[in-house]
Amino acid sequence: MKETLQSKIASLLRLKNMLEPKEPADQRSQALFWELSLRFPQTDCRSLEKIYVQIERDYHRQGLVRNGHFCLEHVLERTQLILKTFKIHSRANDPVLNKFHPQRISVLLSPGDLVNLPEIRGPELLELLAASLLLDYDPMRAWGAPRIDQSLRSILSSTVIMRALQSLKIDFLLIKFLLQRTVSPFASERRVHWYEQVQGRFNDNLERNRFLLRAEVFNLINKSSIFYSLFPEECAGRIKSLAHEYRFDATEFTGKQYDYMTGKRLDQVGQWLPEANVKKWDLNLRYFQNLAAHRFEKITTELRPPSIVPEIR
Repeated sequence: MKETLQSKIASLLRLKNMLEPKEPADQRSQALFWELSLRFPQTDCRSLEKIYVQIERDYHRQGLVRNGHFCLEHVLERTQLILKTFKIHSRANDPVLNKFHPQRISVLLSPGDLVNLPEIRGPELLELLAASLLLDYDPMRAWGAPRIDQSLRSILSSTVIMRALQSLKIDFLLIKFLLQRTVSPFASERRVHWYEQVQGRFNDNLERNRFLLRAEVFNLINKSSIFYSLFPEECAGRIKSLAHEYRFDATEFTGKQYDYMTGKRLDQVGQWLPEANVKKWDLNLRYFQNLAAHRFEKITTELRPPSIVPEIR
């Protein structure tokens, strides 16, 4: 009787928690971990949740700004897109799965390499999800863009996060490589050094190529997540925050987003996502295209020499 009563109380508390109004990040986190529970064992879901909860606690404890571009919502948006992009392949040794990528790969992948994204193994998806949660983790900084080196040091110094990665059987070195791949600009010298480190980690060429493709797609999703997750007004607000964090001119930076969307191969991500996300991309593309056209028209008007009016005698 006592156990039944306790069970009913616990159920009522869970229901109360679900019905209470929540912040956007709380709503997204509930949706994310519900989706994860449908795909992964409970132990893996708990480990990923421990990583997120630790990040959230650190941000609250340090009093970090949560309303900028690098907020918890952005972390969750990116992680949800990764979950939507990749599908788990149930047969890890399927020869079709292992032929998705050419044996030979250049340091700079060409656009054609990313046309057909395959299903991937469950552990590979867990690796990407953990990296997505940890990408912007910089509890030592109250404002501004996260620093990858500082993020890596913070991860290593967190007992909770490192234990969670061990529970997930994820090599920290792979998390490090995924985070480093998002650094911009990814210049030739940095790229070559990164590629050499990745090459030294894998003895098997096929496994190395599989990881390189995952890293490229991870980078594309990171750069495009707000365009596929937010409506134009929300997206523009986030971009203005990003400009402020990087100390750029917000109006000029926002006006350049159309060129950024069309010049970085970000549209490729849409081929793997649900229609609802692709519609948001299309809305943002038109929105920033109109902004760019308006900005160009304003500049040309300002540069146009004044018309010469004949003097009336």
